[in-house]
This record gives sequence, structure tokens and C-alpha cells, in this order.
Amino acid sequence: KSNEVGRVFVAETTSSGEAVVTSEGGRVEKNDEGDRYLVLHDGRRYETKTDNHETRIVEFDEYGLRLDIKVDTP
Repeated sequence: KSNEVGRVFVAETTSSGEAVVTSEGGRVEKNDEGDRYLVLHDGRRYETKTDNHETRIVEFDEYGLRLDIKVDTP
């Protein structure tokens, strides 16, 4: 069972604007409390503000996203 993912695209809408994250790949990790994170590598985050349409681009080597996913276990 692999926790690796490839070519990731994540879109997010917030009260202040929109963000898109792209990455060559990553992996799913779980911390001691059971929270799951998507840890991406070699990517970019594009942020656009709603009020003035200003865009910011951030390049990253590693970027973590908390996943709010509920998984049913038998």
C-alpha cells in the first residue's frame, strides 16, 4: 500500500480569495493524533485576492496540507 501521489492539483476558496497548489508529487502522512496530511514537493501555490485581484506565486520544496477526510475502517 503506497502513500505516494503524483502530479497534484488542489483548488481552494477562502473568504479572502482563491488559491491553487500544483506539485510534481507528494505523500500522505499521519501524525500521532491521527490527522492526515498531504505533504507535497517541488511545486507552486498561486493565490489571488478577491478584493483587488492581486496574485502571488510561491514556489516550494515542501508544502503540507491538512486533509479533512474521514475514513471508515472495518
